[in-house]
Order: sequence, then structure tokens, then C-alpha cells
Amino acid sequence: MGVNEITKKIKDDSDKIAADIKSEANVKAGNIIDEAKSEAEKKKKAILEDGEKQAILKRQRIIADAKLKSKKIEWGAKEELISEVMAKSKGGLMKVKEEGHSGKSYSEILLKLIKEASINTGGGDLVVVLSTGDLGHVSEDEVMNLASEIEGEVGECKLTLSNDERTGLGGPIVKAESEHIEVNNTLEERIERYSDSMRTEITRVLFGG
Repeated sequence: MGVNEITKKIKDDSDKIAADIKSEANVKAGNIIDEAKSEAEKKKKAILEDGEKQAILKRQRIIADAKLKSKKIEWGAKEELISEVMAKSKGGLMKVKEEGHSGKSYSEILLKLIKEASINTGGGDLVVVLSTGDLGHVSEDEVMNLASEIEGEVGECKLTLSNDERTGLGGPIVKAESEHIEVNNTLEERIERYSDSMRTEITRVLFGG
């Protein structure tokens, strides 16, 4: 083999090796580019999905806030109406004091409230405390005579009308001082006692639930 042939063979071999290296490099480069594109697409998709999730969460928060504000406004309106109705019910009690109720005078109603409270104390030596506005509706004799009715249910009972006066809508506070027992049967207390059931009924009538 002559020098020219050897030179040609070396050149041919070099060209083939270079071509193989170039081809391999192109394949590797293509793979790297494909992987990079795939990774970029994944990141892009993840970013878009995350953005969509954030948008959904934000929209949900806005809707939840709007619902909460709507509920607060609704609750506020209900509370205002309920308070108004309960205030009118207190005003109705003042009308009862003036006109009576169900054919009974306020004096009769007041004596019944005193009797209830006295029975609940268990009888004994009791003191009846009335509001300033109630003092003109019952006499001391009426209160004392009421004791004989109570004795049939609780045994010995003595009722004394206190010289102390209190403020308020009306109704009695009956005390068994020896036993440190006090029964509050005032109109305010009765309203408070039945306030939950009153609120339920008012809500049912006003809002159907």
C-alpha cells in the first residue's frame, strides 16, 4: 500500500469517525432538547394548573366571603326584627297592667304571680317585694289573705308585703329570709325565662323556620 493510499485510508477512517461522532452528538443533542422541551412543558402545565387552582381557590374564597356577609346581614335583620317584636311584647305587658288580660284584672294576675312564687319557695314566713308601679294594684290585706290559699298546698305560710320597693315592669319577688331563698317571678324574669321559646316562635312566624 502506497503513501497516497495510506493517507486516503486515514482520511476516510477519520471522516467516518467524525461522522459517527457527529451523528452520535446529534442524537444526544436531540435527546437533550426533547427532554428539555418535555420538562419545560411539564413545568408550564404545572404552573398553569397551579394558577388555575389558585384562581379556583380565590373564587371560592370570594363566594364564601360573600355568603358570610349575606348571612351576617340576614342575621342582623332577623335580630333587629326579633328585638323589635320582643320590645313590643314588653309594651304589651304595660297594656295588661292597664286593661288586664283574658277577663282578669292586673290585680288578679299579680296575686296569682305572688301565689306561684310563694308556692315555689315552699311556704313559711315569706316577704313579698313589689315594684313601685305594682303597689297600687294589691293591698297588704289581699297579700296576707292569699297565705290561707297557699297553706292548702305547702303547709304553714305567712305573707308580708315588704316596705322595700324595686324598679321594673312589675311582678313579685318572694323571699323566705330564714332559708335564704328568693323566687323571682317578675315580668322581666318571666320574659327572660321564656325568651328562647319566644325567639323560636317569633323566628317561625317571621321567617318560616
